[in-house]
Amino acid sequence: MSKYSDQFKLTAVQAYLEDGKGFRTVAQRFAVDFSLLRRWVCAFQKHGQFSLRKPGQASGTVRPTSAQSLSTCTSISFPRARPPPISASVSPRR
Repeated sequence: MSKYSDQFKLTAVQAYLEDGKGFRTVAQRFAVDFSLLRRWVCAFQKHGQFSLRKPGQASGTVRPTSAQSLSTCTSISFPRARPPPISASVSPRR
C-alpha cells in the first residue's frame, strides 16, 4: 500500500507547478522529501495524472514501471554551482 494517496500527490504537484516556488519549499509545506516531490512532478509532466496512481489501479493508460523511464525527465533544470573566483594573490607552483 502506498503511503500517499493519489489526490495528495496531485495536490502537491499542482502546488509546485502553480506557485513557482522551489521543490524544497513546496515539499516542506506538504511534509514530504523534496526528491520524492521532484519524481512526482517529473512523472506528471511526462505521463499526466495517471502516472501518480498506485500500480494495479485501472487507468486506461500504461504506467511506467522502471526508474529509468522517470530518470529521463529533462523539463526540470537546476542551477549549477559556480566555482569560487581565483584569487590574484595565489601564484602557481613551480
